[in-house]
Amino acid sequence: MVLWSVDTRDWSITSNDNGKSASVIRKRAALGLTQEHPVILLHDGGGNREATVAALQEIINDYRTHGYQFVTLDEPR
Repeated sequence: MVLWSVDTRDWSITSNDNGKSASVIRKRAALGLTQEHPVILLHDGGGNREATVAALQEIINDYRTHGYQFVTLDEPR
């Protein structure tokens, strides 16, 4: 079993309102930048996910800039 360690609460956002909501999701995701192996919770359903999709590439860029690598959950660390 794997649990998330960073909750972006993206489920609570219903629109991207000119990028403001995507920015909020990105800031919440950045809380994991202090963790050794963060698992970020983002949703792909359950309503309008426009802001989540808009934030995703920047979240990936933020983590890569800080030296993180993306792996599947079944890969050894």
